[in-house]
Amino acid sequence: MSRSPRRRSEHSLQLLRSVHSEREFGDILHPATLLCELATTDACRRTAIQWLRGIFDDERSHLVVGMDERFSIQMLVPEPVRVACLVISASKGWQPEALMQGVVSNVAWLEHHQTTLKATEREQHSRKATIAMFSGARRCAGKSSLCHYITETLLAVPNAPALGCVCRGGTIKSYLTAIAEHHRGGLVTDEIETAYETRHAARVNGDHLVGKTEILPFVNGETIAISTVHDDRVTQEAYAFLHQVWAPLETLEEVLSRDVIGFKKRFNITWFASHSQATVQVSEASHDFLRGMMAWMCENALPFPAVHYFDTCACAKYNAFLKGIEQFLDENEELEQLIREKLQFADTDIMRLANAQMRMCQYARSRTQLPPEPGPPRRVEISIHELAHALHAWKRQIHLHIAHTRWNLVN
Repeated sequence: MSRSPRRRSEHSLQLLRSVHSEREFGDILHPATLLCELATTDACRRTAIQWLRGIFDDERSHLVVGMDERFSIQMLVPEPVRVACLVISASKGWQPEALMQGVVSNVAWLEHHQTTLKATEREQHSRKATIAMFSGARRCAGKSSLCHYITETLLAVPNAPALGCVCRGGTIKSYLTAIAEHHRGGLVTDEIETAYETRHAARVNGDHLVGKTEILPFVNGETIAISTVHDDRVTQEAYAFLHQVWAPLETLEEVLSRDVIGFKKRFNITWFASHSQATVQVSEASHDFLRGMMAWMCENALPFPAVHYFDTCACAKYNAFLKGIEQFLDENEELEQLIREKLQFADTDIMRLANAQMRMCQYARSRTQLPPEPGPPRRVEISIHELAHALHAWKRQIHLHIAHTRWNLVN
């Protein structure tokens, strides 16, 4: 007999506490089929091409793809995180993927603001760790309660960055002030009209709405100049910016319209409906697991700047996968510009997702009785299993992006 979601969560966490070997830990953390399509470097290259061909052959709209209840998040995050998201979503009537996206975005934001991501330790190019996101919801899908849970409930842990540095409206002055004082800031809201210019924004009073081109430097973590209270100009070269916006479908579709090239490619996007009626009582074990992950990040990641990169095996497969994307682009020169840009941004997208996977796996290990990982106090090399989760998560994001871009072209 299959376990209920709550029982499954409690059993999963009990298994973590009883782990006695690295192999047992790996079996709990990752599905057995995770590497089936990514077994070798050549397989990674072929898989990238096959995935993209399958996505382009799918003619469904972004809403049908995003709200398909048959879609499973099993490959997208480590198993204990997936189960916790399933249990909490079932108790609240949320779609699990929407909660999962917010959790992953939180984890990425809780890196030190100077932490950078590279393919190899010696690579010259570096990337920021933060993952910006939009979520478009149907009415009664619980976007407001989901927003509150992800940003206020989960982040209400000791030593977390002051949530006061995260704005609920789109005022550039507030962003700059927060960044100057905390090296981090952000935009989190379930009322998109208070942050972005829309047809309905005229009803919102007192907010200085931010255009798409104005928000991009913050999302990208670009160097900015800030005026202090003493009228001095301070250059801020490194900071973390949290962007999580939940919105009604039609309003988000307007914000993601095609008038600014390069805007949409910087975001993870999720489209969701009310998943089901709440049928189970929330498992405190699941809630404690996710909230504990935020506390662990605050203790083990937030205070320590680092350079994160792939281990030798993961780096080879990462490069092979990117070559597959390049081959697909070469074979399809007629691709629409926004889709081509998003695919060309794969190196950064995948690396950010892989970094968050590494942190979730490190936290899961801290819940076991295993000795600390060998090497530095905080592992900085991303493994092949963590890369594999990131590739599956990237595949899902590309599917949603392409479906919406093609729909937007027609509409």
